[in-house]
Amino acid sequence: MERLRRWFRQRKEGAIQGQGQVRLVDLVFVIDGTGSMSDDIEKVKENLDIIINTLITELSRRNIPAQIRFSMVLYRDHPPEDSRLVEIPVTWTTDINEIKKHIKSIVVSGGGDTPEAVGDGLKAALELGWRGDHRVLLLIGDAPPHGKRYHDGRCDDRWPEGCPAGNDPCEVAAQLYKQGIILFAISCHGIADKAFKMIAEAAHGYFLSIRDARQAIVTKILELLRVRAVAVIELDEAIIICFSRVGAVKTRADVKRLCELISSMINRPVDPREVARRMMALIERKKIDKRAVDTGLLFNITKHGL
Repeated sequence: MERLRRWFRQRKEGAIQGQGQVRLVDLVFVIDGTGSMSDDIEKVKENLDIIINTLITELSRRNIPAQIRFSMVLYRDHPPEDSRLVEIPVTWTTDINEIKKHIKSIVVSGGGDTPEAVGDGLKAALELGWRGDHRVLLLIGDAPPHGKRYHDGRCDDRWPEGCPAGNDPCEVAAQLYKQGIILFAISCHGIADKAFKMIAEAAHGYFLSIRDARQAIVTKILELLRVRAVAVIELDEAIIICFSRVGAVKTRADVKRLCELISSMINRPVDPREVARRMMALIERKKIDKRAVDTGLLFNITKHGL
C-alpha cells in the first residue's frame, strides 16, 4: 500500500502541475421562453454572451485545457396555456458562433398563467445525453413552476397541485445532482426567487439573481474546473486501484472496505456517497466492470449514505 501511495502522490502532483489531457465541459442553458421574459430577455442574451466570451478567454489565459459543449432548452407551458411545451434549438455543439446564434435568435412569447413548465425544461435537459467531465446547467427564468408550494398561492395557477406531467422541478434537480450536474438557478424576478432557491437547494447548486449572475458564474465554473478537476481525477484513480483490490462491491461491507482503502491511499476521509456517485460514472465510462457491482446499492448510498 505504501508503494501505491507514493505512486499515487506522483500522479497527483503531475495532475496539479500540468492537468494533462483536455477536459470536456458540458454547459447547458435552460431558459424560460414565455412572453413574461420580454423585459429581461435582452439582458439575458447579453449576459450569456459575456459569460461565454469571458469563460473562453479565462480558460486560455489560465492555461486550463478544456473543450466546452453547449446546449440550450427553451421551456414554456402545458396546453392549453401554451402549445409549445419544450424546444431544444441545439442539442450539443462545440461551435461558439452556433450557440451564440441560437441565443441571439430567442423570441419569447406565450405562456398563459403565471407559473411555467420549469420541471419539464429541467427534465428535457436531464435527458440530453451528458458526457462531460464537468457538467453545468444554467436555469434562467422569471416565474415559478406550477404548484402552490413554489409560490404560496400568490399567483394564478391552472395546476396548483404541481406539474401536470409529474415533472416536479425539485425532484428533477435531485436527479441532475446525481448525474454530477452543477445547477445555477438564476431568477429574473422576485416572484421566482423562492422556487429557484428550492430548486438550487435540491440540486446542491447555487441560487443567483440576474444582477449577480455574470461574474459569479464564470468565477465558480473556473474554480470548479481547477479544484474539482484534480479532486475528481484523484478520487477516480484511487477508486479504480482500490476496487481492483476489493474485487467486487455487492454489500455495504464491501463499500465500507473500499472507502477505507481509498482514505488510506489519498490520506483524507472520503464520503461514501461521493464514492458511490463516482463509481456509477466510472461504470458508465466502462472503467469499472458493472458485473462486479450492485448498482442498486450504489444508488441507495448516493441518496442515504452508508
